[in-house]
Amino acid sequence: MTISVATDLPAAAYQMLGAFRCSLLGYERGSAERIRAGGLTPQQYALLVMIAGREDEPPSVGEAAQELMLSHNSAVELSQRAEKAGLLCREVDPERGSRTLLTLTPEGAARTDAITRRLISELGLERLQVQMAVDRWRTLLQSGRFNDALSSGGRMDAGPPEFSCTPATAAEQPTVWRLLQLQLHVLARCHGVPVGEDGEYPYPDFGRYWAGAGDQAWLIRVERRPAGLALLHHHADEPRTELAELHLLPDAQGRGVGRAVMRQLFAHHPGRWSVQYHEDDLAARHFWHSVLHGLQLTADEERGATLPLGTGRRLHFQVPAGEGRS
Repeated sequence: MTISVATDLPAAAYQMLGAFRCSLLGYERGSAERIRAGGLTPQQYALLVMIAGREDEPPSVGEAAQELMLSHNSAVELSQRAEKAGLLCREVDPERGSRTLLTLTPEGAARTDAITRRLISELGLERLQVQMAVDRWRTLLQSGRFNDALSSGGRMDAGPPEFSCTPATAAEQPTVWRLLQLQLHVLARCHGVPVGEDGEYPYPDFGRYWAGAGDQAWLIRVERRPAGLALLHHHADEPRTELAELHLLPDAQGRGVGRAVMRQLFAHHPGRWSVQYHEDDLAARHFWHSVLHGLQLTADEERGATLPLGTGRRLHFQVPAGEGRS
């Protein structure tokens, strides 16, 4: 079997790029299907949307060509076809006779409203995937190490940076809480989580991770600075470790820290595990595929699982003793 040549940039960068492109294609495909079902072509709809967004003055054919990235002749033909379909009116600019202005007809406005309402109501998941993919890209670009490799054309250093993952002490509980708040703020944008009256995002039973009943909070540090957290829930009714939360700050992501942390946690707690992620989180899906594939672990996948912020997937797998140790 031919061995693939390793790239200079890390696999995480290509996973995020793939998720970003996949989310864009998914949104475009879903939009095009609904636009055509509404009796328009995607180009016609784009033109009508542009016109509908101009409150001050009608756009010209030249402006439409520039905004829709069409040649002038193509924009002229597009507007003429839309005029014949009764969607818009073409009128000579009374102040500048060389320009042709575009305005919506009642039929064009009604079609635009109907299709837009459907796109807004039916493509929420696709929009969320695009938003999360953009956020992941921003996170990666905030990594100084990634930018150094990108600008120099060199390979990023193999392996994660210096890190530690240790059980959080009572004195470190406020630090873990603040790190969790940062992550909840990100999730709030995607899932509509309201902030509490105290200005913080609620997280029920947070204190149980210091109650000594078996649940544990782990504080992750990268280069000796707080960089993330992991919350483990040990079920009393069955021998299973559930990863309730795993979060890293943006600068620690895409550097192999998450995979290294999980190897360490697996070494501490061999046996039956379960992890979960939201259905729309493509980056999490890639991450867990990478972790399990790297350790040659096979997971049973539970789809449609009920999670705190919606539905998602729950993975169940067995970690042999000594699996995470290297």
